[in-house]
Amino acid sequence: MKNIIKTLLILFGFTPTFAQENYSFNEVYPITDQGMITMLTNDADITIVGTDRSDVLIKVERQVIGKYWTNKPFELQVIPTEVGLAISDIANQDEELNYSISINGEVNYTIELEVPLNTRLTLNGEDDDYTISNINNEITIVNQDGDIHLNQCIGESITIKTDDGGLDMENCMTNLIYNTTDGDLNAKDSSFEILTVDVEDGNIDLQNTTLTTATLNTEDGNIKVSGNTTPDARLNIHSEDGYVSMQVAEFCGQVIINHEDSAFNYAEAKYLVKNQTDETKHIDTTCEGNGRILIKTEDGKVSLL
Repeated sequence: MKNIIKTLLILFGFTPTFAQENYSFNEVYPITDQGMITMLTNDADITIVGTDRSDVLIKVERQVIGKYWTNKPFELQVIPTEVGLAISDIANQDEELNYSISINGEVNYTIELEVPLNTRLTLNGEDDDYTISNINNEITIVNQDGDIHLNQCIGESITIKTDDGGLDMENCMTNLIYNTTDGDLNAKDSSFEILTVDVEDGNIDLQNTTLTTATLNTEDGNIKVSGNTTPDARLNIHSEDGYVSMQVAEFCGQVIINHEDSAFNYAEAKYLVKNQTDETKHIDTTCEGNGRILIKTEDGKVSLL
C-alpha cells in the first residue's frame, strides 16, 4: 500500500522531487578522550581507521551515475553530543512517503573516518559494508545487509547483529558477541576471552585463534576451530546438520560429544575414548588438564585432530 501511495504522489506531482547530484564532504571535528561516534547510514561503504590523532576526520564521496531522483536532497549531518559525535545521512533514512526514482541510475557512496585509537563506535546501518581497523575500545554494529571486516581491534568488547552479512576478523583481541541470520564468521590470528556466536545459515571458521570461553551455534553450517585454548577453557559447540572440526593444540581436559547420527573420528595420539553409547561419547586428552569441550550435533560429522 505504501508503494502505491508513493507512486500516486509522484505521478500527480504532490511531492517535490530532487535530482540527486554528486556530493563531497571533508571536515575535522573535535572529540573527547574515549569519545563515542554513533552512525546512522544506508547503503554506504564505510572505512574507519584508528590513528594517533586527537580529533576526527570525516570524508564522504557520493557519486551519482545516470538519472536519479528522490523526494529529499542528500545531506550528511554531523552533530556534536555530550559523549562525542552523531553522524547520519538523513536523506537516506526511511520516512513514511520517502521514495526514489532512477533511470539507469547508480550511486557510489563512501564514508571514511580517521579517529583516535580509543574511540567507541556505535554503528547502525542498512546495506552498509564496514572496514574497521585499529580501534582499541568498544564496537557495536547493527546492520541489515552487508559485510563487516575488522582488523587489529583490541577493545574490551565487540557486539554485532546482522540479518544477512558476514564477519571477517584478523589480529583482534576482544570479547565478541555475533548474531546473524545468514552469514559466515571467519576469524584469523585472534584471541577471545569470551566468544558467543549464533549463526542460523552460515559457517564458523576460527583459524589460529586462542579461546577461553566460547559458545558456537549454527543450524546448517560447519564449525572449524584451529589454534589454542587457555588451561581452563570452556567451549560449547552446537551444529545441527554441519561438520565440526576441532584442532586445538594446547587443549588438555575432557571432551563430551552428544550426537544422533553423526560420524566421528579422532587423533589417537591426543585423545582417548573413555566410554561411549549410541548417543554420547566421553573422551579425555592424553595430557592432563581442566579444559572442557561439549559438542552437540544431530547429523553432522565430528573430527578431533
